[in-house]
Amino acid sequence: MKIDSFALLLASRGFDMRQHVPMHTITTLKIGGPADIVVQPRSAAELRELMALAQREEIPTLFIGNASNLLVRDGGIRGLVVRFGANMAQTRVEGETVYAACGITLAKLAAVAAERELTGFEFASGIPGTLGGAIVMNAGAYKGEMKDVVVSATAMLPDGTTRVFTGDELDFSYRHSCFTGGNMLALDAVLRLRRGKGEDIRALMQDLSRRRHTTQPLEYPSAGSAFKRPKDGFAAAMIDQAGLKGYRIGGASVSDRHANFIVSDGGTAKNVRDLIEYVKKRVYDFSGIVLHEDQNRIESRVGDPFEVRFGKDIHAVAGMDHAGRKQRFLEQSCGMRHKRCFPQGHDIFQIITAHRDAAFVGARYDDPFRSALQPETPFHFQRGIEFQHNGTRRFGIAGC
Repeated sequence: MKIDSFALLLASRGFDMRQHVPMHTITTLKIGGPADIVVQPRSAAELRELMALAQREEIPTLFIGNASNLLVRDGGIRGLVVRFGANMAQTRVEGETVYAACGITLAKLAAVAAERELTGFEFASGIPGTLGGAIVMNAGAYKGEMKDVVVSATAMLPDGTTRVFTGDELDFSYRHSCFTGGNMLALDAVLRLRRGKGEDIRALMQDLSRRRHTTQPLEYPSAGSAFKRPKDGFAAAMIDQAGLKGYRIGGASVSDRHANFIVSDGGTAKNVRDLIEYVKKRVYDFSGIVLHEDQNRIESRVGDPFEVRFGKDIHAVAGMDHAGRKQRFLEQSCGMRHKRCFPQGHDIFQIITAHRDAAFVGARYDDPFRSALQPETPFHFQRGIEFQHNGTRRFGIAGC
């Protein structure tokens, strides 16, 4: 089914839907071309129906929250974008327990907690994301993390069924949870807070807000921290030591105020992408430390050709056209080396590998350059450069 026909189908079912939505009006970075369709589900039942329709019609689907850590390519997003927001932002408070849906912003949830004189969530009051996104990446700030307050979360599985994860099942660690890199959606969560004094809670939130405005470039569009915290040290310090504060490529620059922020003043996704790669290279040359991005790149390139160089363990690559049809283009035996351009109108969709008997990795259409559905086979996809697999250079993906 073509995307316009799918849009008509959604409209006939009464979904809250828009077409040809400029993503720069949604992302906090204020960058990104148009998405074919954006839908904001109103309930878990409506989400279940939407997922079933998209799967039936093989429509590529991307799930987002407040889009506060996304870099969307200038050409936009082909397919369906499901955005969790105000339509799914219900809350309920019982004693020291808060029940909240995934679409509520962290700022709003912090305000709800403060109004009920519940402490423990102040750290999140300035994080510009939604609860669902924060749980997926175990968001945190000022020595607080979601793992400190979330006691359970409800997930929706690809088949539309739900499951509740509690305690250790949530698998929280630094910028990670059981939802990270997988195919489950966080629907809602239960948070356990503590009784406090309203004036103390509000004073702490105001203090954290002042600290943010003093140390972070909040007057410019950004996607938050550009890089995760390295094991030894801080990304901002390493970038500063490499002499990159204020460094600019086009309309994207390393903030003078906080070196781990890349800000835009009319920049493009390509400007930001090129700057990220330049910063990573300079920091590695200067300190030997590899910085890992703390943002999600949405860089599907439907309509562009690709070159694929095969190496050890790589068996095949599959593609997807504008209508969402999948096709395997290349199939090579393990150890063979080969390269070929993808046809116009297709995007890399799937890497098929023999490594550790994994059926496939990197198969999420919405983020084909960074996702790894098999955590034990951590491929890292980057456009235009050779990428690393377990520290070994394997093959590159580049336009041809």
